[in-house]
Amino acid sequence: MDIQSRYETEKEKEAEGKMNADVVIAGAGPAASTVAGITASEGLRVIVLEKEKEIGRSPCAGYVGSMDFPDISGRVIQSKINRMTTFFPSGRHLTSPLNGFNVNRNLFDKELAVTASRQGARFYMNSEVVGFIEKEDGYSGIQTRDGKRIKAKILVGADGASSIISRLLGFNNDVATAVQYEISNCRMDPETNEVYFDTGYAPGCYAWIFPTGRDSVRVGLGIRHHLAEKSALDYLNAFIEEHPIASKKLKNALKVRLIAGIIPVGGLRKRIYQDNIVMIEDSAGMTDPVTGAGIGYSMLAGKIAAKAIVEAIKGNDLSRLKRYEQGFRRVMERHYEKSLKKRELMDSLTDNKSLEQNLPRIWVAFKEYWREVG
Repeated sequence: MDIQSRYETEKEKEAEGKMNADVVIAGAGPAASTVAGITASEGLRVIVLEKEKEIGRSPCAGYVGSMDFPDISGRVIQSKINRMTTFFPSGRHLTSPLNGFNVNRNLFDKELAVTASRQGARFYMNSEVVGFIEKEDGYSGIQTRDGKRIKAKILVGADGASSIISRLLGFNNDVATAVQYEISNCRMDPETNEVYFDTGYAPGCYAWIFPTGRDSVRVGLGIRHHLAEKSALDYLNAFIEEHPIASKKLKNALKVRLIAGIIPVGGLRKRIYQDNIVMIEDSAGMTDPVTGAGIGYSMLAGKIAAKAIVEAIKGNDLSRLKRYEQGFRRVMERHYEKSLKKRELMDSLTDNKSLEQNLPRIWVAFKEYWREVG
């Protein structure tokens, strides 16, 4: 079949909602676009399905370390971050060096998607995955709520903390709820990220104020529901209005935008690939169980996964996908194991007295944390 005939056939199938691909990816986050771009640049047919109407809706605070920053436009950067200040419940604090950027997650995710699209990946919005298609003739696939049926050699689950791919494989999520405002008309040090620990405002987690410009910030927090007495939004509003330190900094601030979501805190899945299915990002539990950081880890996973996917398809050997799991665990498994132990300790600190005493053991800014994980 010549190229023109193949193109016309694919367009006909697309119109019917039936498509074939080498790789189909559920979700369009940073790691998903990383996989899509690398695999498409190797000549593979790649389809990306995003359940939302737009790319980049995330309650993530948006910090990306300098070492993890991808080769995309600097216009996604909102602030260059050189420091982090950690506040104890008592109000005492520690300022430590940090080297990274606060990014506009909408633009950051979209830039990565545009790069992947230019490399040949095809993106479809408002296409939520609802189930698998039975394996047949070396293909299996997924079906979407809007009627698409896509057969592919390899499926990639990158569809978030509430991942349908993960649930279909029998995994349950241990999560925290996060809520965040974008706020303007406030004055903060534009080079310092602030985190606040207080069981009265963020039970089981922490609150953050991350600058996004000279007079704008993202203010958010997470909660563990089994430790909470009210909603995450109620805690966040109380933090902004009542916290003895933060409320003074946020006085007269204007709330511009609200976003909420869930963040996995249960650590890396026991399996991150199965048969011809690969999981990355939140669907694989790749956020840090305590800090909630995950962009850098997930993009690293995306690069390792993409290499294994290319080798598996070009070598016609799906067993090569195990190199993804082996490679990522070799680099990151010890980190997740240690951080998960910190999460278990953090969940046990249900009052400010115990949190004050143990904070240096559970938070990355303190030497005690690193001595224990070393």
